[in-house]
Amino acid sequence: MAKSRVKVTFNEAALKKAAAKLVDDWAAKMTRKINALSPAYTGRPVPEVKEAVSRVWAREAAGHQLPASHLTAYAEQIAAGGRVTITTKK
Repeated sequence: MAKSRVKVTFNEAALKKAAAKLVDDWAAKMTRKINALSPAYTGRPVPEVKEAVSRVWAREAAGHQLPASHLTAYAEQIAAGGRVTITTKK
């Protein structure tokens, strides 16, 4: 019986581009979800807003925790009636 050979190649640049798009799309989705808290949490105490932001993050981030400094900054912005923008490193 003859052995068959399969050669597999992939385009590394295309893979990196696709991965970057997924991460950017996820960051945009998280930005929308966290900013959606603003109407209900503007003027609320920061610890209360932190809990809400933390719940949204935990639900969407597959168990990965948001660093405490980011959590506090996002909660302060929302409590003050502001908006957040989540970006990714390029």
